Parts: sequence; C-alpha cells; structure tokens
Amino acid sequence: MSLQSSTPLIFGEVLYDIFPDQSVLGGAPFNVCWHLAGFGLTPLFISRVGRDKLGEQVLQSMHDWGVASAGVQRDETHPTGRVCVSLRQGQPHYHIEENQAYDHITPDLHYPPYPNTPLLYHGTLALRSATNRNALHHLLATTQAPCFVDLNLRAPWWDTELICALLKRCRWAKMNAAELDLITPSQSTQCSIEERINHLATCFNIDHLIVTCGENGSYCAHQSDVVFHPSHAITNVVDTVGAGDAFSAVCIIGLLQNWATATLLRRASQFAARICTQRGALLYDQQEYADLLQQWDGTDDQ
Repeated sequence: MSLQSSTPLIFGEVLYDIFPDQSVLGGAPFNVCWHLAGFGLTPLFISRVGRDKLGEQVLQSMHDWGVASAGVQRDETHPTGRVCVSLRQGQPHYHIEENQAYDHITPDLHYPPYPNTPLLYHGTLALRSATNRNALHHLLATTQAPCFVDLNLRAPWWDTELICALLKRCRWAKMNAAELDLITPSQSTQCSIEERINHLATCFNIDHLIVTCGENGSYCAHQSDVVFHPSHAITNVVDTVGAGDAFSAVCIIGLLQNWATATLLRRASQFAARICTQRGALLYDQQEYADLLQQWDGTDDQ
C-alpha cells in the first residue's frame, strides 16, 4: 500500500478543544490531516492560526509530526481557535467561539506550487465566514481537485442553501445520521435509511455518500447500491471526540486506493473505534498507524 506520493489538500479549522481538565489539539480538518500523515500521506493543510501561544503550539505539533505548515497562515488580530467541550454520558457537547483565526483564511497568499492533488477535503464549520468560502472557491478553481465534503453541522453556522451547494459540488460526502435527518426532506423520513441515503446520493450525483450511525454501524451509497457495515466493538469508551474524523481519514485512503466499499467501511470503523478509547482526537504513536497498514495489507481482501 504505497501512500507516500499522495498529497491531498485539507482546508479548514485548527483549534484547541478545551476540556475541563486539559486542552487538546483538534478541529475536524486538522484531525483528518494528522491521521493522513500518520498513515503515510503528505497532506497540505490550509488554515490560519493566531500569533499567540496556542498558534505556536499548533505549528510545533505539526513540525513534530512531520506535517508541512506552509499552508498555515498567521493572523495578527484574531486568536487561534478554541472550543469548550463538556462531556455528558460520554458524548461531547461544544461551545464554539466566534471570529477565530481560522475564520479568516485568505485566498491571496502565495503557497508552494500546488501538488497534483487527488482530492480536496473540507468540512462545513470553517465555511461560516464569507472570507473562507471565497478562499475555498479559489482553491477549487486553482487545483480543479475533486471534493470530499465532511458535514459537521454546528448551529447556527450552517444553512440548507450552503449545504446543497456543497453537495452539488462534491464527488464524495460524509455525514452522520443526525445530519442526514437535518438535510433529508421531511416527506422522505418515513423511508428506510438505505432509501434516504441512496436518494440523496442520486439527487446530488455523489459518487460515495457515507453515513455514520455511531454504535449502529455505517452506510455507503455507491453506484445505486447501499452497503451497510456494523460498528467495530468497543469495550472501553473514553469519549467520541474525533471518531468521525478518524473515520473520514480512512475513507479518504480507501477512496484513493480503490478499496471495496465494505472494506472501506470496516477499516474506517476499526480506526474510529480506536480513537474512542482515549481522550481527544489524535494519536501520537506512529507505530499504531504502521501496524494498521500492515494488518490491512496482510489480512483484508480489496
């Protein structure tokens, strides 16, 4: 499984999740970027941090993990992103601060030459600002890269018009069951989840539409077929922060490697389950990624 030559673009927020007892580096796009690098890809992360202590910590963590920071802008005015996280019965609840550095990613800075990227990943939270929507449009126009959109709908920073535009533009999309309920027309909620997923994929011409349902498994609509896979068993859940981002990272690898749909869901579920056994969204032991790659190379059918 050769991944070193693959350089996806990852666009969006990097921030610190502030738990009651500690601060943890995160943000959905950053988490995805981190995992892709752990698995051996060379992602280019495009974001913005403040000229503050947290911003310095972001850049140092990227350096230590071997992730290029050439796409990370510095902001003289706005602080590095922060989200206050409280846990209720193991489930995260978020207070997302406004007007953070990642809301001000500008399209007019000169990056290194864009790689021949196979994919551009972005979420939805960072698109709450018009500046970032313009920056993303510039990136897409410049690279002509196909999009993987990962819905992370956080009220009040999304609307149906924006989500429909993103789904029309993407090649691949991922969301969770609650987000599917939010964007599925009310008259279709009596249909089965498979019918709803397939209908949405058909309406927006999405090549792979992935829906995660927590402990109830995951689905993927592809070529008018909907595949289901049960969740990977977890016996010691610490929290679920970042589990969806871990799932997305493995899905990206699977799409780039042309894994079978069932294989993609199984491996993504396995990695997401691993993240649920710890506090926070990131792993810091590169051997864990290497072990998974070796396992997937040696035991799973493609």
